[in-house]
Amino acid sequence: MEITINTILKAEGFAESEPNHSSNIYVVIDVLRAGTTINTALINGTKEIIPCKTIDNAKEIYDKFPVGKALLCGERDGIKPIGFDLGNSPSEFINEIVLNKTLIMTTTNCTNAISKIKNNGEVLIGCFVNFSSVLNYIHSKVEENAIDITFVCAGDNGEQSFEDTICSGAYINSIVNRYENCYLSEVSKFALNCFLESGTDLRNMFYNSTHGKKLRSLGFEKDIEMAIEYDMFDVVPIFRDGRIISLVNSLNEREKKG
Repeated sequence: MEITINTILKAEGFAESEPNHSSNIYVVIDVLRAGTTINTALINGTKEIIPCKTIDNAKEIYDKFPVGKALLCGERDGIKPIGFDLGNSPSEFINEIVLNKTLIMTTTNCTNAISKIKNNGEVLIGCFVNFSSVLNYIHSKVEENAIDITFVCAGDNGEQSFEDTICSGAYINSIVNRYENCYLSEVSKFALNCFLESGTDLRNMFYNSTHGKKLRSLGFEKDIEMAIEYDMFDVVPIFRDGRIISLVNSLNEREKKG
């Protein structure tokens, strides 16, 4: 049994690979903040999340839903676009607002990253708040056959996001500590080293990163505090058929019906 681990430090990195890394599992990481927000929405009962690359596309899809069935949400450069119901702060996605609703979401980085993955691998959304849930799902897929994992860091406006790199490194660290036959790309080794050097002080690193400083200037300190918490939620968001749903919830429902 072999595990190959690739890492892409920003969504634009997919343009450098033809057609993409052909992996069994992709883990999209956008810690500040879309990944954390998606997990929060799903744990609070949202029906599904439809990620859109552009604001116009999001509005077009939103207009097709009956009144009261969907919410338009997201951000550009950290700010909620005019006319949107919700921004991209996890604190907005409470049960009373998102329960049983479809969320039409577009963000600067995360939904762009999702749109670039074009093959048959499973696409998960991972971050710190659902760290062990995603890790356990990966463990469940590691059997006698070889497995290929690609961590896709959403990045920050086309540049590397150190927060996402650290998070991917945390996942890689947990995997290599559990399994012997792991083959890491050079970028995966870089991400792992970043975590080993900085991962013990997430708060300081996140607060003082470029994106962290920007979020603090916009008044989103609490979002940063939430994003660095490990294992707040037992959720595995998975992107299927154009929608993000909670794999944990869907599996539980299947077990009940069975």
